[in-house]
Amino acid sequence: MSYPFDLKRLHSFRAWYDAVIVGARTLIVVNPPLSVHYVKDRNPLRVVVDGRLRIPLNARIITNKSAKTIIFTSKQADKDKISELKSKGVEVFIVTDNRRLSIRRVLELLYSTGVKRVLAEDGELLWIFFSKGIVDEVKVTIASYKRGVC
Repeated sequence: MSYPFDLKRLHSFRAWYDAVIVGARTLIVVNPPLSVHYVKDRNPLRVVVDGRLRIPLNARIITNKSAKTIIFTSKQADKDKISELKSKGVEVFIVTDNRRLSIRRVLELLYSTGVKRVLAEDGELLWIFFSKGIVDEVKVTIASYKRGVC
């Protein structure tokens, strides 16, 4: 079920944050562009946490150039795929040699680049934020997450 008011509210939230962050599964299953609609001229940085670099090269956050995209991955990531992503304008950072990345390290690196406000839009990733005690505020929206809608 989709609630148009909440969908518009979600996009106003996105416009307020410096970055929106998701995990690989969200991009594989839903394939959202993570861009802002209904609010003009304000697209946050799009951040992906993907330890095995499973994100498809044709994912909408790669092909849609409305905002900058950064991917955090591990040393397990395919080097050729990293090169191809970089050739498409995506920044790729290897932050650990483990498959599971440290979300604290990701946030520290983002902060060092000027990102102060991060919106997590991924259930699994959000659970990691909660379990690490790094959630400052919770806003709940019920928006359609049909493939590619948000």
